[in-house]
Amino acid sequence: MLPNIPASLKKLELCNLEKLQCMPSSLSISSLKISIISNAPHLQELPELPSSLCELSFINLESLQTLPSSLTSLYSLEILSIINVTQLRLLPKFPTSLERLSLGKLKSLQCLPSSLQAISSLKYLYLEGIPLLKSLPDFPPPLCWLHLCDLENLDCLPSSLSSLSSLQKINIDKVPLLQLLPNIPASLEELSLSGLEALQCLPSSLSISSLKRFHLTEIPLLQLLPNIPASLEEINLFGLEALQFLPSSLPISSLKRLHLTRIMHLKSLPDLSPSLEYMSVNNVCQLQLLQNIPASSKELYLSDLEALQCLPSSLSISSLKRLHLTKISLLKSLPNLPPDLKYLFIDNVPQLQLLPNIPASLEVLNLSGIEALQFLPSSLPISSLKRLHLTGILLIKSLPDLPPSLESLSVNNIPQLQLLPNIPASLEELNLSGLEALQLLPSSLPISSLKRLHLTGIPLLKSLSDLPPSLESLSVDNVPQLQLLQNIPASLEELKLSGLEALQFLPSSLPISSLKRLHLNGIQLLKSLPDLPPSLKYLFIYKVPQLQLLPNIPASMEELRLYDLEALHCLPSSMSISSLKGLHLDRIPELKSLPDLPPGLNYLSVKDCHPGLMERYQSFDRRLLAYMLSI
Repeated sequence: MLPNIPASLKKLELCNLEKLQCMPSSLSISSLKISIISNAPHLQELPELPSSLCELSFINLESLQTLPSSLTSLYSLEILSIINVTQLRLLPKFPTSLERLSLGKLKSLQCLPSSLQAISSLKYLYLEGIPLLKSLPDFPPPLCWLHLCDLENLDCLPSSLSSLSSLQKINIDKVPLLQLLPNIPASLEELSLSGLEALQCLPSSLSISSLKRFHLTEIPLLQLLPNIPASLEEINLFGLEALQFLPSSLPISSLKRLHLTRIMHLKSLPDLSPSLEYMSVNNVCQLQLLQNIPASSKELYLSDLEALQCLPSSLSISSLKRLHLTKISLLKSLPNLPPDLKYLFIDNVPQLQLLPNIPASLEVLNLSGIEALQFLPSSLPISSLKRLHLTGILLIKSLPDLPPSLESLSVNNIPQLQLLPNIPASLEELNLSGLEALQLLPSSLPISSLKRLHLTGIPLLKSLSDLPPSLESLSVDNVPQLQLLQNIPASLEELKLSGLEALQFLPSSLPISSLKRLHLNGIQLLKSLPDLPPSLKYLFIYKVPQLQLLPNIPASMEELRLYDLEALHCLPSSMSISSLKGLHLDRIPELKSLPDLPPGLNYLSVKDCHPGLMERYQSFDRRLLAYMLSI
């Protein structure tokens, strides 16, 4: 039962009432404006409702079969939501004051009341997941927004849809039996149709003057589009498997955004709108030619175009700021690039052999998977370039001089690259990985701006140059011949070392004031650690088989993870620090005991350690340690 509810209450929210089966026969709360009843799976009956309600929600009431009759008389009710009331079979007459009606996941409901048309204030109607619903009553004239989703037996819409003079948005999704749409009202601004497996054509009335956004997704039988209205600003076509042509009316003066995705039989595009700012063409595998790019274009995204062999010469328009080219297997060359281009991304264009000159405006250059490319343009040192990412360019042997503006450089999986050019003084981040032929880092590396340095998979690198004094994060992984680390800069906050087969020692200068995270993984010859810095909060050590002892744990430590340490036989007595919150010990076969544990520890995991230790802790893995610490 519920407690007494004060008469002055304005909002009542009853949630997660697993055991509630009944409520008082009425809620005589004259001031109540909002009532939400949810997640009460055993509630079978609702009380009569106060007439003052403005908003009402029934959610996840799986045992409820009827709604209170007083619902019809709630003349102040504006918002009604009935969601996942799976036993509900009938709806009462709705009050005419409703402005928003949401009905969802009503598995037993077979029809909507015919009085729906009489709701003189209804502007928003949301129907979703009502599988037995086969038809809809006429909609009320004030309706502005209609959302129909997952109505698997609905096969038609009321013809009165065309007379809704206030309707602005229609969204119809996953209505697989719907074959025809009625005429579209002249007021409509957005039409979104998705997952309509039986729909074969669209109404000719689509050319209405108010339509601005037009989205068609996964309509496999649709072969033709009607003429496009001149008011349209955005077109999104996705998964139209039978569509072969776009309407010749596409070059409309208002169109700004065009998205074409997975239209498998489209071979060409009509002339494009002169106002177009954004165009995305993805997985249109038979498209062989692009028309001229409109002079207004700002962003162009082309991907998975198997038949496309060249780009139009009009690509060099002054307005284009972003160009993305991905998985265009037959493209061998590029026209001149736009003079004001800022972002250039080329990925998996395997036959591209040469890049044109890079415009002086470029800020980001990302090249990957260009198997035939042997050289970067000599004009690379441009004043604006901030980010340069090169990945999987197999034939490149050298890089041009880097521009002085560069802030981030990533060079990955370029197996023939033997030398890096001088590092510009502006660089903040350097990522090098999969460089099989690289033996040395440039002597210019200790620049004052560099904050992040990540080295991975560089098998011939034997030493690091002096590290920059500004470095905050250093990661060195799978550099098997590296034998020595130089002094660690005092600014470093994170140090990750893994797969360093030749490294025997860490630098004695490790106790720096800023280091917070230290990760050591797979360092086979490391036998000891230097003193740990007082700032350290996280220490993770994995697969360091010769490590026998740990130094004292600093008072700042919050989490300690030790895995696969074959020679470690004890932990330091300094473990009882108050800041330690998490301790993970796994596969440490010689560890026989633990020191006193700190009272503030929140998480302890002990697995596969010495049998004597395991007998006491028994794979202990719990968040509450009161029991453990009392043993």
